[in-house]
Amino acid sequence: MKAIIFSDLHGNFNDLEKLQNLQNLFFLGDIFTNKDFVRLIGKDFLNFYSKKIDSKTLYLKFSIVKEKLSQVKMKILIPNFFKENNMYLLPGNHETKEYYGSLKRLPNLHDLHLKKIRINGIEFVGHGGMISPDDRINLDNFFIYSDRQVAQNLKNLNPSKDCVILMHELPVGDHCSKTRSIIERIKPKIVIGGHNHKLSKKQFKINGIKYLASGMKGDFIEVYI
Repeated sequence: MKAIIFSDLHGNFNDLEKLQNLQNLFFLGDIFTNKDFVRLIGKDFLNFYSKKIDSKTLYLKFSIVKEKLSQVKMKILIPNFFKENNMYLLPGNHETKEYYGSLKRLPNLHDLHLKKIRINGIEFVGHGGMISPDDRINLDNFFIYSDRQVAQNLKNLNPSKDCVILMHELPVGDHCSKTRSIIERIKPKIVIGGHNHKLSKKQFKINGIKYLASGMKGDFIEVYI
């Protein structure tokens, strides 16, 4: 089957017209940019990914604004493209749980988060949200998981060998080692994810496992599975 996969739109909807009414659409999270999230902690996460700060410094910064972040809500409408097209969906790190809940209620959107589903005989396993380096970096209303939590969640899903794992964050960074260890036990056909915009459409092979970054900011990839 051919799967069309995209993520990290952050409000860039101009190129989505070419995807209108296509089959096997998979969106891996971050429809808009949650400006409050970026203002309060987003830049600190970017500094961590670029190795400008360590996990301890990141946690200290996070702990200062945690209460403010817990009150953040998205007040924007669902884009028409998401109302009009049948697709499979994961949350990113910019969707709040309330906003993602409103997406899940649409009959044409099929939630893949922490689920496995068989499509055309292929098992797809989904895990949304971003991966943090510390168990203490979590929020009730955002999809943020530690490396340990993501690894355990994937293990609990008990995926089949040769499944396709779809994630919001492609787990190729140094802070994702536990997740990759579980993935190596599962032995999926491929792991596809986004989140890190610099990786858009890039392919990796780590310890025999194929990783592919989805198309971002209105771009998309076609994957034959």
